[in-house]
Amino acid sequence: GGFAWQFESNGSWHDFGMDAMEQVHAAYKDYLAGCGQAQLHVNSGGTTRLTDFEHMTQRNERTNVERPIRVILSKPQGWTLSVEDLLQQDGHFESVRVPELRADVVGAIQTLLRDTAHNSWGFQNSECQENFRLWRTYANKLAEIAEVTPASVQPAWTTYGTAQATVLAAQKRELLAGGKLSAAAEEVLAFHGTTEKIARLIAESGFDFRSARNGLYGLGTYLSTQSCKSHQYTKRGSPEEHTVILARVVLGRPYVTKSALGDTVRKPPDGHDSVIANPGQMAGHPNNHQEHQELVVFDNAQVFPCYVVRYTAPG
Repeated sequence: GGFAWQFESNGSWHDFGMDAMEQVHAAYKDYLAGCGQAQLHVNSGGTTRLTDFEHMTQRNERTNVERPIRVILSKPQGWTLSVEDLLQQDGHFESVRVPELRADVVGAIQTLLRDTAHNSWGFQNSECQENFRLWRTYANKLAEIAEVTPASVQPAWTTYGTAQATVLAAQKRELLAGGKLSAAAEEVLAFHGTTEKIARLIAESGFDFRSARNGLYGLGTYLSTQSCKSHQYTKRGSPEEHTVILARVVLGRPYVTKSALGDTVRKPPDGHDSVIANPGQMAGHPNNHQEHQELVVFDNAQVFPCYVVRYTAPG
């Protein structure tokens, strides 16, 4: 999934047969990696064609008729890495990062840092994470949850109308380059505070709740619509650079909890895909009160790291 090989016929593009598509795609990745041939004989439907990756053509070996071919990837709008670059990614940070952001994206991130926190952060820089392998995993999970989430589900993450959640929603057009979040899967934008070292690991390999500290609402990945909450998990007491990740999150059927769930919980309650702790009275909380909105997911595939954001903050 996540890719399609097509051929042109009479001005229109058509998908390869599934058997030919898988064969051609595997050979093309080998070609890009320098360990495969530029040409490949492919038999599909009783017809053998010579596929030429250098010229992106196929030639019918019986009739000698040639046709253009292409590969398209299912990826977010606004991604700038080429198909070749995305297919050659080796998982290392430098192969997935895009440091040159459009001015409107930088402006949107600066707005988020200003309007989703109690304090004023000093924006330093940010970069987009175009990790195709992680995106394919995330997109598959999003589609899976969207398919089983009833259309009548009320967007639970907005039941507490945080000004910060409103700010995130207002900036999504710029952050997603005109793309949309999935309403069917209750997809949202949220922050995750961490260190620079771990942010790079997340960009490379994705979130992994197994390495996270236990929290009041279970052993999961914690995010927040309020950057000041995520800031608590970055370097503390230092005016130096701090790091948060701005992520896409699939909430699906959220469970809005009114009490702490305990640090041994490893999945949301039955019939739900995530946990939301809204500000307000919270039974079992050390202070009996939840200060910030927190989102918790227990499946690594439900979170995709979009941007690594660096900023300074008062000590």
